[in-house]
Amino acid sequence: MKNTLKFALTAVLLSAASIASADVADSVKLSKAVKVAVASDSSRVLEIVATSIAKNESCACEVVKAAIVASDADKKLVAQIVNTAILEAPSQIRMIAQCAIATAPD
Repeated sequence: MKNTLKFALTAVLLSAASIASADVADSVKLSKAVKVAVASDSSRVLEIVATSIAKNESCACEVVKAAIVASDADKKLVAQIVNTAILEAPSQIRMIAQCAIATAPD
């Protein structure tokens, strides 16, 4: 009985780890896509942030960081990016704010 429980817990942990790593890979891909999109047309940065976060809310932090860096955002644009991100993913408000502050501490 104890061995069965150990194997079951190990299986659960391994499956959770693969799901978590898939999410990280998706976030990295999405971040790179946001950087490329913003670099090619920085006037659409808010639209790009909104659509990217709408596709995957769990990657909101990476999207915000990528948008701030790629657009070389000033204080006003950082605030607009954060506001747009929060409107798209209100459940991620704390993470969005922390990532924005870490990326653009001004």
